[in-house]
Amino acid sequence: MDSGEEMASSDRDEIDSEEFGSDIEMKSGEEFGSDEEENYSDDGSSTQGMAEPLTDIEKAKVVMAHKEFYDNLLLLRIRLQKCLSLANTLPQDLDKITKEDKEECAYDTVKDLEQYLITVVKYQTDLLAKNQNVKMIDKDKATMLTNKLNHKDFEHVLQAHHEIFKPYRDETIQFWNERTKLASGKAAKSDFSAFDQPTLLQIDQIMADKTRLIERTQIKRSKYCIVGNPESINTDVDQEIFDDDDFYHKLLRDYIENKTADITDSTQLGKQWLQLQKLRSKMKRKVDTRSTKGRKLRYTVHTKLMNFMAPNDQSSWSDEAKQDLYNSLFGKKNTG
Repeated sequence: MDSGEEMASSDRDEIDSEEFGSDIEMKSGEEFGSDEEENYSDDGSSTQGMAEPLTDIEKAKVVMAHKEFYDNLLLLRIRLQKCLSLANTLPQDLDKITKEDKEECAYDTVKDLEQYLITVVKYQTDLLAKNQNVKMIDKDKATMLTNKLNHKDFEHVLQAHHEIFKPYRDETIQFWNERTKLASGKAAKSDFSAFDQPTLLQIDQIMADKTRLIERTQIKRSKYCIVGNPESINTDVDQEIFDDDDFYHKLLRDYIENKTADITDSTQLGKQWLQLQKLRSKMKRKVDTRSTKGRKLRYTVHTKLMNFMAPNDQSSWSDEAKQDLYNSLFGKKNTG
């Protein structure tokens, strides 16, 4: 093996260890897609660059690493929800802010965001360049251009990355769509074959109407107040917000249910069930935004008491006689 092949092999191993957090040697580029289907074995693992096929234990470890990686991505999205909700409440009427204050506040913020985006785009470019199945036009030129980015170029660079990665993505989705059909036996069942559309076709049909998809994320679904706006709840489209609250709660529900699938302890199952019930009640809860800051009187209506009446003392004993009785019961002596 020459020096060039050794460098490529080390780069692939480095990317795999960083991406999946596992010590297992695996080829990410070769594992999930290739130019020819014959490069895959019967179990879906790659046969290129591997001296021996993976054992069942190694395959199970690889699956667990992939599942853990997906769970981490899902958890990252869940943790971003609070930041996203707060961002939707930021003031939208920037015309009320003076020009000097606007420029002073915006300059530092834009610079910080620009540095974060440059870092993310650099990581994305490196991953694409080190993936042998992604055909980039000029990897060295792409890396050089990434180092000279500014905030006006991000849209074009991300669009270019999407177009470069799309063939490999489609090939991988198509391959695993067919493999899962064979594994689950859906291919043999032809009763509902007309409704069983390929995954890529479903994606294309959903993405065909991008305007409708974008408008769905601009509808105010949850209850929050935008700073500087009237408090009336508006269900019209607001282009200044991004609200996918319904999709977020579905992801959160799936994440919790997935975590409870392998739990057998009754105590833990009870805690997880209470957490799910709390989540469902939170989704359905309606909040009156006008009742804050003492603008509306808060009170709780008590239910009527049933079969209750005030006590009616019909005893003929005087208070002194009752006191003497209590003192005799507890061993006290009269001091009077």
